[in-house]
Formats: sequence, C-alpha cells, structure tokens
Amino acid sequence: MLACMSVTPARRGRARARIVTTSRRFRAIRAIRAIRAAIATVVVAGLAVAATAGPGTAAAPTRRQDVLATVALAWQRARVGVALAQLGLVDARGALARADATLADLTHQQDGVRLARHADPTSDLGDTDVLTVAVDLAGAARDRAAALAHDREVALYGAVQRADAIEALVAHEVARRGHADEQRLRAEWDRAPGRAVDAMVFALAQAGKPYVFAASGPAAYDCSGLTMAAWGSVGVHLTHFAATQYRETTRVAMKDLAPGDLVFFGSDLGHVGLYLGQHLMVHAPHTGDVVRVASIVGRGDVRTGRVRG
Repeated sequence: MLACMSVTPARRGRARARIVTTSRRFRAIRAIRAIRAAIATVVVAGLAVAATAGPGTAAAPTRRQDVLATVALAWQRARVGVALAQLGLVDARGALARADATLADLTHQQDGVRLARHADPTSDLGDTDVLTVAVDLAGAARDRAAALAHDREVALYGAVQRADAIEALVAHEVARRGHADEQRLRAEWDRAPGRAVDAMVFALAQAGKPYVFAASGPAAYDCSGLTMAAWGSVGVHLTHFAATQYRETTRVAMKDLAPGDLVFFGSDLGHVGLYLGQHLMVHAPHTGDVVRVASIVGRGDVRTGRVRG
C-alpha cells in the first residue's frame, strides 16, 4: 500500500503545475471582473457610438466621431473576445481534469500491480505491458490537455490585455473630444427620479452579458428581460414581453423622453431598451450580441413608454 501512496517527482511536478495554473486562472478572473465593473466606460463607449445631432436626425459624423465609433466598436468586440476566451479556458480545464483523473486511475492500477507482484512473484495478474502502454498514452494525453489549457490561459490573458488597451484608447479619444455630451447626460440624470437612476445603474451593471432569448438574468438577458429586471430591482413589476411592457407604460412625446423611460422598436413592438438620456439606451440586442449601450437614432420609428408607479 505504501508503494501506491508514494509521492514521485512527477506527481510533485504535476501538483506544482496545478498550483501555478490555478493562480493564473484567479488572476485572469480578477481582470475580467475589473472590466465588467467599468460601467462608466460602457456609458462613454455608447456616447462615442452616438455620433448624432439630435433625435430624428442622422447627421454625417465628423472624422473624430468616426474614430470614436471605431474604437467603441472594437472595445465591444474585445469584451466578447474576453468572454469567448474564458469559455475556451473552462472547456480546456475540464479536459485537463478528465485527463488527470484517467492518468491517476491507471497509475494507481499500475502501482497496485507492481506491489502485488513484489509480494507474490508467482501471481498471475495478466499482461502488465498493456497497462504500461495505457499509462504512457494517458500521460501523453494529459500533457496535450495541459498544453491546450496553457495556450488558452495565454489567449485569455491576451484578450484581457487587448480589452484594457482599447478601453484606454476610448478614454483617450473621449478626452480629446471633450466632455460636453457627458455633462449633458449628467444633467439629465440629476433631474431623473431616484428609482429611474437606480434602474439604469442596474441595467448598466449587466453590460457585456450575453443575449439569450427568454432570459432575465443574472447571467444573460433578452431585451424585455433586461428592462423587467432593471425596474424589478427597484420594486416595479413589468411583464417579460416587450409588447406587453408597452401597454403597461404611459405614452410620452419624444421631446419629453427622460432617463429611465422605455423605448420600443419595430411595427410589432418586438424590441425594447432602457433610455439613458442624450439619445442613448442600454439594451440586449439579439442572439450573438451582448448587453450594451447604443444610440436610438436611425432606428426607424421609436415609441416610448414611461414606467408607472
């Protein structure tokens, strides 16, 4: 039994490798959480995309606004890249765990056979060569899984670094543009009711989470699930269906649209977002996209609804 329990140099090496990779994983997760916590930057990215002169207009963007729109789009894509890299790492770590378990099981069997042969050399335990080959193959498979997990760790780290770099570029471009739009947005928020502000903060905190049809959080949302959850966070009930939310709200003129109001799109009222002010909304767009800030300008007929209560 002691032979089965012995700690070989190879086992010590694998244990050290697991400690190192676990440490790297936690560092990567902390970096991802830091990006998700940058809600203010999400608003800035939305401002960058909203290169418009006012509601109902589609003025040609200036060169500087083109740059802002480009880097904001790149930043959104970088966030999606981080999420995909994280999923890839989880998948690779699952494969590595399975390979570790297989190798450990076969190694344990091999150690048991060796111990039994040492105790009784005349015992018939079958062809041990087959077991040795199986252990070698399992070890090679484990090494390949470890290499894949390492590659995906590196990919995740690179995706986080790219997202950070693009975020810094967005901030730089906004600083060059000036803070007039941000100041106007702050003024609108200052005039908004407290519950509307809390609902907007909740919705913005979900930025970067994937769109999933019929989802209402906390890991994913569809459009009406996001608005329902945002207003639900302040105690206001909305039905999980965009057209029904339209009926549950009060009509307001576009000129009176205020932060916290709902904006509806499509002849069938099939899409809804939460208005933020300055012709911006936060919404869950469609399958394959994530919760993000966008402009309401140039989207055709926009209908409005003020949440009651």
